Amino acid sequence: MNIALIIPTYNASSLAHQQLNSIQIQTLSPIKCVIDSSSQDGTVSIYQAAEFVVTVIPKAEFNHGKTRQLALSLVDADVYIYMTQDAILADENALKNIVTVFDNPSVGCAYGRQLPHQDAGILGAHLRHFNYPAESDLRSLQDVPRLGIKTCANSNSFAAYRKSALMQIGGFPERVILGEDVGVAAKMLIAGWKVAYCAEAKAFHSHDYTALQDFRRYFDVGVFHQQEHWILDTFTAPGKLGGQYVKSELRWCIQHKAYGMILVSFWHSGMKWLGYRLGRQYRCLPLWLRKRFSMHRFYWT
Repeated sequence: MNIALIIPTYNASSLAHQQLNSIQIQTLSPIKCVIDSSSQDGTVSIYQAAEFVVTVIPKAEFNHGKTRQLALSLVDADVYIYMTQDAILADENALKNIVTVFDNPSVGCAYGRQLPHQDAGILGAHLRHFNYPAESDLRSLQDVPRLGIKTCANSNSFAAYRKSALMQIGGFPERVILGEDVGVAAKMLIAGWKVAYCAEAKAFHSHDYTALQDFRRYFDVGVFHQQEHWILDTFTAPGKLGGQYVKSELRWCIQHKAYGMILVSFWHSGMKWLGYRLGRQYRCLPLWLRKRFSMHRFYWT
């Protein structure tokens, strides 16, 4: 089985050496490729020195879906592992473990467990605890009554895809604000493939977003759900899951005696809700306001 590791980058030098060190100790040696969006900080030379094949594209041509789809034409493999530039593999077997799930011929894609960085804040750590449990899971379309929209959960920070499954569903979308990972997983499930969550494949990846950053990210999630409404029609809307998350975060703060973060948690939740609702109504907003609200402003230019 031929394996390719694909990393889209842009001005990634600050974490590049940490990421490369975690890749160099892996027990699996994939074909290594970077698609760089014209970085100005030496990213290209850093990855070239680590024996990555680097393809440089104009910054304006980057898109979460289109750039990942480009990799399929640059290297031929049976399984493509995609990582973001800020993900650090947690142990030497991370790549091997995520590829092992493809021994099951029904698996179309798989994503690994994300662990919070050691210096992660209380809310950033909870997000990883909630979304990436310690137990693996294998999901099919029949799991929708049990899991709802979590059935098609996925993460572009550390995920792998079977090429034949990608080709069957038409690959990654050409133009999407975010969520290309969820969209691909959803299409694979509808096509009869299974999605694997592999808790044994671990990577450090977390963010301590401000309330404004949370607002902007969830605005973009709302835009994605409005544009790809078929996902909500098939896998149900995320309202119930949102309530579960708020309650879980509250318990998390109490468990860790971070009582001062309880009000902060409610503030962040409110900003997420507001951003999401506005994102769902983005067509009613002028372009300048969409850009102001969005975390991915490049999408609107």
